[in-house]
Amino acid sequence: MRRFWLAGPGARRDENLSVFRDIAQIHDEMSRLFDEFATGLFPVSRPAEELVAPRMDLYRKDGKIHLDMEIPGIDPKEVDLKVYPDRVVFKAERKEEKKEESERFFRIERSRGSFYREIPMPVEIDPEGAEAKIKNGLLSLVLPEKQSVDNGRKLEIKAEE
Repeated sequence: MRRFWLAGPGARRDENLSVFRDIAQIHDEMSRLFDEFATGLFPVSRPAEELVAPRMDLYRKDGKIHLDMEIPGIDPKEVDLKVYPDRVVFKAERKEEKKEESERFFRIERSRGSFYREIPMPVEIDPEGAEAKIKNGLLSLVLPEKQSVDNGRKLEIKAEE
């Protein structure tokens, strides 16, 4: 008797591939949990971009694109924020505080340094109507979608005789 472990008669290919996707997700989650556990026991270095790049949310609400970015500890006057029709460019620096030589650190997790982030927009936006606010370290941008202007020309169809 022949057994079909992965693809039995009448089984869909997508169902069989989802098993592998599930296994890969479990593997990734276990690796992440082990890394977090090991970080407490052994000093593990993380990539530089992970240390200083701010986390963000990008979503659409009421016909506008909203971008919320966490930037605690950064002076808004030190932020270079530029809005283009297809992207938002964000540059800033989280400055290092002066340390006294008598201080002895056991753990340093707060990130410092300059960073650059270019965020592509899912739709074309109108830079002139963009607004930015900051409250409690959360930078919020409201970016209106650019309204397409129909510059098309109506063409008259002539019948040939």
